Amino acid sequence: MVRFKNIDIWWKEKIKLLSIDTVLYVILLELPIIVTAVMYIGVPHLLEAKILAFMLGDFIIKYLIFLPTGIIYLISSFVSKRRYVGFLVGLFTGSLDYILTLIKLDRYAMTTTGILVEFIFGLELPMMKFLLLSLVYCSYLSFLSLFLLLMGVKILGKTDIRRSGL
Repeated sequence: MVRFKNIDIWWKEKIKLLSIDTVLYVILLELPIIVTAVMYIGVPHLLEAKILAFMLGDFIIKYLIFLPTGIIYLISSFVSKRRYVGFLVGLFTGSLDYILTLIKLDRYAMTTTGILVEFIFGLELPMMKFLLLSLVYCSYLSFLSLFLLLMGVKILGKTDIRRSGL
C-alpha cells in the first residue's frame, strides 16, 4: 500500500489485475469447450458465422459475468477487512440466479448467470435477433461493471486505507 500515492491508483491496479485474471480464467474455461466442440462437431461446422458469433459472445459474456463478481469480491473484502467475507459475497452474487430459480422466482433470474443461460438458449433464434440479444446482454453487463467500478471508488474513498489488510 505504501507504493501507491492514493486510493485511486491502488483501486485501478486492483481492477487491472482482476481484468487480467478474469481473461485468463475465461480462456482456461473455454479451451476444453472448444477442444470438445472440434472433436465432436468438426472444424467445418465451427467456422459457420453463427457458431463463431456464439463462441465470441460466449467468451465476452462470461468475462462480463466474472468481472462484476470479482469487483463485488474486492469491495466486500476491503469494506469487511476479511477476504472470506468477500469470497462468500462473491459466491452469493454468482449463484443468485440459481437461488432465485430454486425458490421459484426464476423470471427475475437475470442478474448474472441467468444471462448466460438465456444467451445459450438464444442460439436457436435467427442470426440478427441472436446478435441483437447478445448486444443487449453485453451492454447490460458492461453498465453493471461500470456502475460497480464507480461504486467501488465512492465506497473506498470513504474508507481509511491504512486500516485494511488488502
